[in-house]
Amino acid sequence: MNRHQLYLPSKWKRAQSNGVGSVSAIAYYFANTLEQNTHIPTAIIVNTIGGSPTEAWIRYNTLTHDANTYDFFVNWKGSNGVDSWVKSRAAKNTSKATNPHQQHPYHASYLYQTSMEMLSKYPISGVLWYQGESNAENPEMFAHLFNTLKEDWRSAYARPQLPFYYVQLSGLNRPSWSYIRNVQTELDRQDPYAHMVVSYDYGNANNVHPTNKQPIGERLAKQALYFTYNKRSVTPYGPLLEKIEQKDSQLIVSFEYGKGLHPKEGKEVIGFEIAGEDRIFHPAQTSIKGDKVILINSKVTSPKYARYAWAPYTKANLVNGAGLPCPTWNTLYMTTDKHLFVGDMKDKR
Repeated sequence: MNRHQLYLPSKWKRAQSNGVGSVSAIAYYFANTLEQNTHIPTAIIVNTIGGSPTEAWIRYNTLTHDANTYDFFVNWKGSNGVDSWVKSRAAKNTSKATNPHQQHPYHASYLYQTSMEMLSKYPISGVLWYQGESNAENPEMFAHLFNTLKEDWRSAYARPQLPFYYVQLSGLNRPSWSYIRNVQTELDRQDPYAHMVVSYDYGNANNVHPTNKQPIGERLAKQALYFTYNKRSVTPYGPLLEKIEQKDSQLIVSFEYGKGLHPKEGKEVIGFEIAGEDRIFHPAQTSIKGDKVILINSKVTSPKYARYAWAPYTKANLVNGAGLPCPTWNTLYMTTDKHLFVGDMKDKR
């Protein structure tokens, strides 16, 4: 580990049935969908380390010159910015080491130095990012780290518009997962070259890994087809919150990419909640009018806040005509606009 020799020598391989078992299923279905729609051979570089935190993939100089992440190096074990699970797993893996400076792949900058340093020499079209589980205890820190990582890699590749296609965390019974999914939704609004797909509808309450990877890979491919390959006939997103208006005791929620709104399963849309000034949320009764969803609850006579899919493991079911789901969001915690009556929220699209 201390020699930074984590990876074995590798080479390109054709994606055949007897050789794809160890490849990322999401990356495989992404590439397969791209190739079917562009008729261009697609190569993917799978560079993954299970459980790794975001900070392990960022350059040393970038983190040490950042006041928010400097203590990742000077006080790693005591840093509040590092998830407790990450520190405990690294401690377990290195418990028999005799070197007091023993390194671990989860340490800040380690994975950048051992892999991205070399891979930054490859010409690539974009990045698929499915990570965040090991930063979920600190959603605000994850937001800072993910933004830092994107700019760091764009700088390394000398491509300020390098696309990032990333996956919002799925449903799982861990307390902070509503919050980090909301942060990921906000990050999608802020970066015109980063685009997020939803996965909670294939989540498992007790398993961090969704078992059905194919739809997630295909959703990522739709975004790449739309934004990188300019295939405008593709729908790249599920319903995205555009604006919210109050009318008497109702909230009227308008959506971009809202054509064909309907519940994925069942007859009623579930997952919406509203609250008044007391910020106590109640399940909302819903009705769909075109690209709008009307929310109401008899206990909330003057609604001020709304949220959707706000549970660690959620069965929220709103999709658009393309069958793509609406992401988790909560107007109480919005960073792009902290007011409920936000008007036009199309920050980048």
